[in-house]
Amino acid sequence: MTSKRWLPLLTLLLALAAGCAPDDDTPLVTGVQPGTGTPSADTTIDAKIPTDGPTPPSSATPTPEPTPSGLDSGIDTTTPTPGTDGGYEQVPTPRPPAPNATPPGTLLASLFASDPLRGMSLAGNQTEPWVLRTADVAKLNGDGEVVLSTAPGADAAALVATAYGLWVLSASENRLYRLTNDQYGLSKTGYGVLASGVLLAGDDAEGWIAHAGGQLTRVRLSDGAIQSFAGVTGSPVAIALSSAHAWVATSDGKLHRIDRETGVEGATIDLGGTPTALTVDRLGNTWAATHTPNALRRVPSGSSIADPALALGSRPYALAAGDRVWAAQKENQRVTHVALDGTNPTSVTLQLSPTSVGIDANGRVWLLDPSQGRLDVLWGR
Repeated sequence: MTSKRWLPLLTLLLALAAGCAPDDDTPLVTGVQPGTGTPSADTTIDAKIPTDGPTPPSSATPTPEPTPSGLDSGIDTTTPTPGTDGGYEQVPTPRPPAPNATPPGTLLASLFASDPLRGMSLAGNQTEPWVLRTADVAKLNGDGEVVLSTAPGADAAALVATAYGLWVLSASENRLYRLTNDQYGLSKTGYGVLASGVLLAGDDAEGWIAHAGGQLTRVRLSDGAIQSFAGVTGSPVAIALSSAHAWVATSDGKLHRIDRETGVEGATIDLGGTPTALTVDRLGNTWAATHTPNALRRVPSGSSIADPALALGSRPYALAAGDRVWAAQKENQRVTHVALDGTNPTSVTLQLSPTSVGIDANGRVWLLDPSQGRLDVLWGR
């Protein structure tokens, strides 16, 4: 009796409950229309529904960055910070050239010195050259202005910039000077050497001098030791250093490989012409420039045989090695660059007659014409 009285009421409650249930399995979330899963027009759900990552951009296709163009392409213009050695620049990290960047050999600047210039040297970690003037040596900035100068000795005959200093040979004083710049200023140390020093090579461990008679002198920075060696037969005309050897070219067309530790000659290589300049690239290949014939020869690292000659248009006066090897030619006002494997020689016509060439930390090639007091800066990568 009693159960029959409650039956209509239970039936009514079950019917009401069935009418409130959604038609699908979409969970009820504040601000979301049941059955659609999309936000309602007046509701924001970013703060209410956590996501696994950042909100995606409104456009699926990102806007590309503009491609560098002109002379800025691939050139690192960041000013190097002072080094812990007291003023010499640390090695900046150059940017690789962008696609369609400035081609190697493009003229970037022409600078004119107020004083006569007799020579130039650039260290691979620096961005400004050292130059040899009539009465002193000076460091120039990117505008060709003197930022540092000193008189290391009368009649300076040669200079070589290294990562942390400068070697200067004074032939009349028979002294080799080592210059460094630290927090106390520019310092200079002199070493007495044999007379008739004519050529100079050096790094941050040793300075090497070739003398007119073929003798060689080594000055070691670690202990100040000065040692002379019998050297080579013939008249030295060029000298360069690799990690283990001193390379000396003589006027009879020979290239002599000298052990840096013992001073003993280990090999003699025929260059097939009268040498004018030497350089060693970062892979350890030794390069020799010759005239009669005008050519460039490469001795691969670890080899005692020169590769076939690469012909040049006129006599090469100087060499420098970076990403390529560059040969400065005075008579035809050109510079020729070659890949480090000896391929793809390319010549660039200039408006000066260069006798010195150097490459800085940003890959720029500096060329000196003493007759004009002019320095041209080319893009070198």
